[in-house]
Amino acid sequence: MNMIKKLQELDFSEKEAKVYMAVLELGQAHAGEIAQKAGIKRTTVYNLLPDLLKKGFIMKSHVKGKTVFFVENIKNLQNSLDQKRVKLENLMPELQALQNIFPHKTSVKYYEGEGGMREFYLGLLSKTKPGDEMYEYFGTVDFEKVFPQEFAEYYPKERAKRKVSMKLIGPDIPYLRTWREKDKEALREMKLVPVESLSFSGNVQMYKNHVAFISYKENFMSVVIESKEIYQMQKCTFDMLWSLL
Repeated sequence: MNMIKKLQELDFSEKEAKVYMAVLELGQAHAGEIAQKAGIKRTTVYNLLPDLLKKGFIMKSHVKGKTVFFVENIKNLQNSLDQKRVKLENLMPELQALQNIFPHKTSVKYYEGEGGMREFYLGLLSKTKPGDEMYEYFGTVDFEKVFPQEFAEYYPKERAKRKVSMKLIGPDIPYLRTWREKDKEALREMKLVPVESLSFSGNVQMYKNHVAFISYKENFMSVVIESKEIYQMQKCTFDMLWSLL
Protein backbone atom coordinates (compact mmCIF):
# COMPACT_ATOMS: atom_id res chain seq x y z
CA MET A 1 0.00 0.00 0.00
CA ASN A 2 1.48 3.39 -0.98
CA MET A 3 1.74 6.38 1.34
CA ILE A 4 -1.24 8.18 -0.20
CA LYS A 5 -3.51 5.22 0.61
CA LYS A 6 -2.10 4.97 4.13
CA LEU A 7 -2.73 8.66 4.79
CA GLN A 8 -6.28 8.27 3.51
CA GLU A 9 -6.80 5.68 6.25
CA LEU A 10 -5.91 8.50 8.70
CA ASP A 11 -8.81 10.63 7.43
CA PHE A 12 -6.87 12.55 4.79
CA SER A 13 -8.69 13.05 1.51
CA GLU A 14 -6.75 11.81 -1.51
CA LYS A 15 -5.81 15.38 -2.51
CA GLU A 16 -4.85 16.34 1.05
CA ALA A 17 -2.58 13.30 1.18
CA LYS A 18 -0.94 14.25 -2.13
CA VAL A 19 -0.35 17.83 -0.98
CA TYR A 20 1.05 16.68 2.38
CA MET A 21 3.43 14.22 0.70
CA ALA A 22 4.52 16.88 -1.79
CA VAL A 23 5.38 19.30 1.02
CA LEU A 24 7.18 16.55 2.94
CA GLU A 25 9.26 15.52 -0.08
CA LEU A 26 10.06 19.07 -1.21
CA GLY A 27 11.14 20.11 2.26
CA GLN A 28 10.13 23.73 1.72
CA ALA A 29 8.12 25.04 -1.22
CA HIS A 30 5.60 27.60 -2.38
CA ALA A 31 2.12 26.70 -3.57
CA GLY A 32 3.05 26.49 -7.25
CA GLU A 33 5.82 23.98 -6.59
CA ILE A 34 3.55 21.95 -4.36
CA ALA A 35 0.83 21.87 -7.03
CA GLN A 36 3.32 20.68 -9.66
CA LYS A 37 4.77 18.00 -7.39
CA ALA A 38 1.33 16.76 -6.29
CA GLY A 39 -0.14 16.87 -9.78
CA ILE A 40 -3.04 18.99 -8.58
CA LYS A 41 -4.34 22.32 -9.86
CA ARG A 42 -2.84 25.33 -8.07
CA THR A 43 -6.29 26.70 -7.15
CA THR A 44 -7.12 23.39 -5.48
CA VAL A 45 -3.85 23.47 -3.56
CA TYR A 46 -4.64 27.00 -2.34
CA ASN A 47 -7.95 25.65 -0.97
CA LEU A 48 -6.32 22.66 0.75
CA LEU A 49 -3.34 24.36 2.40
CA PRO A 50 -5.37 26.34 5.03
CA ASP A 51 -6.96 23.12 6.34
CA LEU A 52 -3.60 21.36 6.63
CA LEU A 53 -2.21 24.43 8.39
CA LYS A 54 -5.16 24.51 10.79
CA LYS A 55 -4.66 20.84 11.67
CA GLY A 56 -0.98 21.49 12.37
CA PHE A 57 0.23 19.04 9.73
CA ILE A 58 2.21 21.71 7.85
CA MET A 59 3.64 25.14 8.72
CA LYS A 60 4.27 28.28 6.69
CA SER A 61 6.94 30.96 6.61
CA HIS A 62 8.05 33.84 4.40
CA VAL A 63 11.27 33.62 2.44
CA LYS A 64 12.32 36.52 0.15
CA GLY A 65 8.79 37.86 0.13
CA LYS A 66 7.18 34.52 -0.79
CA THR A 67 5.06 32.26 1.38
CA VAL A 68 6.54 28.79 1.67
CA PHE A 69 5.19 25.69 3.33
CA PHE A 70 6.99 22.90 5.16
CA VAL A 71 6.48 19.98 7.55
CA GLU A 72 7.98 20.93 10.89
CA ASN A 73 7.28 17.74 12.82
CA ILE A 74 5.72 14.57 11.42
CA LYS A 75 4.73 13.62 14.98
CA ASN A 76 1.96 16.19 14.69
CA LEU A 77 0.05 13.45 12.84
CA GLN A 78 0.17 11.26 15.94
CA ASN A 79 -0.67 14.21 18.20
CA SER A 80 -3.75 14.92 16.10
CA LEU A 81 -4.91 11.30 16.36
CA ASP A 82 -4.28 11.30 20.12
CA GLN A 83 -6.39 14.44 20.51
CA LYS A 84 -9.23 12.84 18.52
CA ARG A 85 -9.01 9.73 20.68
CA VAL A 86 -9.28 11.79 23.88
CA LYS A 87 -12.24 13.72 22.48
CA LEU A 88 -13.97 10.47 21.53
CA GLU A 89 -13.35 8.97 24.99
CA ASN A 90 -14.86 12.11 26.58
CA LEU A 91 -17.83 11.94 24.21
CA MET A 92 -18.63 8.26 24.78
CA PRO A 93 -20.47 8.71 28.14
CA GLU A 94 -22.77 11.30 26.54
CA LEU A 95 -23.45 9.06 23.55
CA GLN A 96 -24.14 6.13 25.88
CA ALA A 97 -26.56 8.27 27.87
CA LEU A 98 -28.41 9.24 24.69
CA GLN A 99 -28.56 5.59 23.64
CA ASN A 100 -30.20 4.74 26.97
CA ILE A 101 -32.71 7.59 26.68
CA PHE A 102 -33.78 6.85 23.12
CA PRO A 103 -34.60 3.15 22.75
CA HIS A 104 -33.68 1.16 19.67
CA LYS A 105 -36.32 0.41 17.10
CA THR A 106 -37.74 -3.07 17.44
CA SER A 107 -35.94 -5.57 15.23
CA VAL A 108 -37.13 -9.04 14.22
CA LYS A 109 -34.87 -11.88 13.03
CA TYR A 110 -35.83 -15.26 11.66
CA TYR A 111 -33.87 -18.54 11.85
CA GLU A 112 -34.72 -21.87 10.23
CA GLY A 113 -33.25 -25.37 9.87
CA GLU A 114 -30.25 -26.92 11.58
CA GLY A 115 -27.92 -24.16 10.37
CA GLY A 116 -30.31 -21.52 11.66
CA MET A 117 -30.58 -23.37 14.97
CA ARG A 118 -26.83 -23.29 15.51
CA GLU A 119 -26.61 -19.65 14.46
CA PHE A 120 -29.42 -18.73 16.86
CA TYR A 121 -28.06 -20.53 19.93
CA LEU A 122 -24.44 -19.52 19.39
CA GLY A 123 -25.53 -15.94 18.74
CA LEU A 124 -27.53 -16.04 21.95
CA LEU A 125 -24.43 -17.02 23.93
CA SER A 126 -22.35 -14.31 22.25
CA LYS A 127 -24.71 -11.65 23.64
CA THR A 128 -24.23 -12.76 27.24
CA LYS A 129 -21.61 -12.10 29.88
CA PRO A 130 -20.85 -13.77 33.24
CA GLY A 131 -23.62 -13.12 35.73
CA ASP A 132 -26.39 -12.79 33.14
CA GLU A 133 -29.58 -14.79 33.52
CA MET A 134 -31.91 -16.33 30.95
CA TYR A 135 -35.56 -17.22 31.36
CA GLU A 136 -37.40 -19.95 29.50
CA TYR A 137 -40.76 -21.60 29.05
CA PHE A 138 -40.07 -25.16 27.89
CA GLY A 139 -42.65 -27.19 25.97
CA THR A 140 -43.14 -30.92 25.56
CA VAL A 141 -40.10 -31.38 23.35
CA ASP A 142 -37.23 -33.82 23.85
CA PHE A 143 -34.27 -31.48 23.42
CA GLU A 144 -31.81 -34.27 22.66
CA LYS A 145 -34.04 -35.79 19.95
CA VAL A 146 -34.57 -32.60 17.95
CA PHE A 147 -30.99 -31.41 18.37
CA PRO A 148 -27.82 -33.03 17.01
CA GLN A 149 -26.43 -34.95 19.99
CA GLU A 150 -23.10 -33.16 20.18
CA PHE A 151 -24.81 -29.76 20.15
CA ALA A 152 -27.44 -30.82 22.70
CA GLU A 153 -24.58 -31.69 25.05
CA TYR A 154 -22.41 -28.71 24.16
CA TYR A 155 -24.90 -25.85 24.58
CA PRO A 156 -25.93 -26.28 28.27
CA LYS A 157 -22.30 -26.89 29.27
CA GLU A 158 -21.08 -23.85 27.34
CA ARG A 159 -23.76 -21.65 28.91
CA ALA A 160 -22.72 -22.80 32.40
CA LYS A 161 -19.05 -22.38 31.51
CA ARG A 162 -19.79 -18.75 30.67
CA LYS A 163 -21.48 -18.43 34.10
CA VAL A 164 -24.84 -17.57 32.57
CA SER A 165 -27.65 -18.95 34.75
CA MET A 166 -31.16 -19.97 33.71
CA LYS A 167 -34.63 -20.16 35.22
CA LEU A 168 -36.88 -22.62 33.44
CA ILE A 169 -40.59 -23.38 33.70
CA GLY A 170 -41.55 -26.59 31.95
CA PRO A 171 -44.00 -29.51 31.89
CA ASP A 172 -43.57 -32.38 34.33
CA ILE A 173 -42.19 -34.90 31.83
CA PRO A 174 -39.51 -37.61 32.31
CA TYR A 175 -37.01 -35.77 30.14
CA LEU A 176 -37.08 -32.60 32.25
CA ARG A 177 -37.09 -34.56 35.50
CA THR A 178 -33.82 -36.14 34.34
CA TRP A 179 -32.49 -32.71 33.43
CA ARG A 180 -33.38 -31.36 36.87
CA GLU A 181 -30.91 -33.77 38.48
CA LYS A 182 -28.13 -31.75 36.84
CA ASP A 183 -29.51 -28.31 37.64
CA LYS A 184 -26.69 -27.35 39.99
CA GLU A 185 -23.85 -28.01 37.56
CA ALA A 186 -25.86 -26.44 34.73
CA LEU A 187 -26.45 -23.22 36.75
CA ARG A 188 -30.17 -23.79 36.29
CA GLU A 189 -33.31 -23.55 38.41
CA MET A 190 -36.35 -25.44 37.18
CA LYS A 191 -40.00 -25.49 38.18
CA LEU A 192 -42.31 -28.10 36.65
CA VAL A 193 -46.04 -27.77 36.02
CA PRO A 194 -48.73 -30.20 34.81
CA VAL A 195 -48.14 -31.28 31.21
CA GLU A 196 -51.43 -29.79 29.98
CA SER A 197 -50.26 -26.34 31.11
CA LEU A 198 -47.38 -26.23 28.59
CA SER A 199 -48.43 -28.68 25.88
CA PHE A 200 -46.64 -27.08 22.93
CA SER A 201 -43.70 -28.31 20.88
CA GLY A 202 -41.23 -25.51 21.37
CA ASN A 203 -40.07 -22.97 23.88
CA VAL A 204 -39.86 -19.27 24.63
CA GLN A 205 -36.59 -17.70 25.73
CA MET A 206 -35.99 -14.26 27.23
CA TYR A 207 -32.54 -12.70 27.50
CA LYS A 208 -30.90 -9.25 27.24
CA ASN A 209 -33.92 -7.37 25.79
CA HIS A 210 -34.62 -10.25 23.38
CA VAL A 211 -37.61 -12.61 23.26
CA ALA A 212 -37.31 -15.73 21.10
CA PHE A 213 -40.27 -17.88 20.07
CA ILE A 214 -39.02 -21.30 19.00
CA SER A 215 -40.79 -24.21 17.32
CA TYR A 216 -39.46 -27.75 16.79
CA LYS A 217 -42.65 -29.34 15.44
CA GLU A 218 -41.39 -30.16 11.94
CA ASN A 219 -38.18 -28.21 11.51
CA PHE A 220 -36.37 -25.76 13.75
CA MET A 221 -37.80 -22.26 13.44
CA SER A 222 -37.18 -19.24 15.64
CA VAL A 223 -38.50 -15.69 15.54
CA VAL A 224 -36.41 -13.33 17.71
CA ILE A 225 -37.74 -9.93 18.72
CA GLU A 226 -35.30 -7.36 20.08
CA SER A 227 -37.31 -4.87 22.11
CA LYS A 228 -36.79 -3.64 25.66
CA GLU A 229 -40.53 -3.08 26.13
CA ILE A 230 -41.59 -6.53 24.86
CA TYR A 231 -38.82 -8.18 26.88
CA GLN A 232 -39.97 -6.41 30.06
CA MET A 233 -43.60 -7.47 29.50
CA GLN A 234 -42.61 -11.11 29.00
CA LYS A 235 -40.18 -11.03 31.91
CA CYS A 236 -42.83 -9.59 34.29
CA THR A 237 -45.22 -12.38 33.33
CA PHE A 238 -42.50 -14.98 33.86
CA ASP A 239 -41.54 -13.54 37.27
CA MET A 240 -45.16 -13.53 38.41
CA LEU A 241 -45.70 -17.16 37.38
CA TRP A 242 -42.36 -18.20 38.93
CA SER A 243 -43.33 -16.65 42.27
CA LEU A 244 -46.63 -18.54 42.28
CA LEU A 245 -45.11 -21.99 41.65
